[in-house]
Amino acid sequence: MDQCTTSEIALFNAAKIFNEYAAKEGDSEHLSKNELKSLLKKEFPNLMQCSNDPAAIDQIMETLDQNQDKKVDFMEYSLMLITMTQVCKLVMDSCQKPNK
Repeated sequence: MDQCTTSEIALFNAAKIFNEYAAKEGDSEHLSKNELKSLLKKEFPNLMQCSNDPAAIDQIMETLDQNQDKKVDFMEYSLMLITMTQVCKLVMDSCQKPNK
């Protein structure tokens, strides 16, 4: 690939992060709850300040695990990223002051 755009780099990094954490326990196609907790804590420390709360991690896992197989696959992870991106947009918009 030639030079990637900022958006392309972000997408590649999202996939790379999933692969890195999913491979830790041997199943490179899924994140376990421990892998998800580690990913959230290390990759999103400012957005996921509740990552030390076991009940919060359980709730996040339950919400993400749409097929209820006790694992998070790449599609479920991608939906999490979409939701987090939407939250970031809302925060950005609320921080911007209108020009007068």
